[in-house]
Amino acid sequence: MDIQNLFQKKSQNVDESSKSQKLVSIGDELDDQPLIFKLDDNYKLTHASSEKRFDLIKNGSIDIGFISAIDYARLKGGWRIFPGICKSSMNDSKRVILFFNKSMGNLKKIAVFPSCRTSKTATDILMRERYQLTCNYHEEGGEIKDLLKKYDAVLISGDSAFENTTVIKSYLDISEEWQDMTGLPFVHGFWVGNEVRVSTKDAQFFLFALKMGLENLKTISDENHLSISPEIKTDYLYSRINYFMTDEEKASLEELYRYAFFYGMTEYIPDFNFVE
Repeated sequence: MDIQNLFQKKSQNVDESSKSQKLVSIGDELDDQPLIFKLDDNYKLTHASSEKRFDLIKNGSIDIGFISAIDYARLKGGWRIFPGICKSSMNDSKRVILFFNKSMGNLKKIAVFPSCRTSKTATDILMRERYQLTCNYHEEGGEIKDLLKKYDAVLISGDSAFENTTVIKSYLDISEEWQDMTGLPFVHGFWVGNEVRVSTKDAQFFLFALKMGLENLKTISDENHLSISPEIKTDYLYSRINYFMTDEEKASLEELYRYAFFYGMTEYIPDFNFVE
């Protein structure tokens, strides 16, 4: 299969191809866009929250899904990781943010936005390991300033986290905290495919799509709806988010799963089963 040639042209018969297109689901955040550049020319692409995607994956309702890191430890088998691709961040990426009212020593009740499962797990580990705090977590969305009147802190990820750091200045960057503790990047998620319905060609195609997306970050930033300048968005994608799974990302996932299992957050430590 010539991946590049296939990528550059749309299917000639849309009605026929749509019957055989594999079903793919991912989020709709700014940093999701490089992962899916032009994918909808050859796959049936849908957008869903991370918890909804996990249900779709678990139930076999899709062929390929972008799964949050901790949700992979909840699968019971039948899915394989696309090698070489993930979404991770280091330093002050502003991808996962814990906004708080007072000093860190006073944290007890934390509001967690929906779709923050991996972020919540990592934050809980960090609170226990770095700050010797055992906090109570409550799933709730809404305006961050309103939530901070009710809770000691609010955990949020994605576009909203990125945007709100410009107006709320008391926060911890969870990616930076994770890096400080482990020396490793914080992995948000990666592609998995149904082991019966995907092949090496799919994995190669998704890797090529990512590379094309990374070559078009300015276009992606210009077309994105976030109410911040395209230059800031482009810088965010260029310098704060990494999309390739290396040994460091694998080591970080191993740390996450080891801590999560130790604290009873998951039932087992998963193996890495890759598409071959």
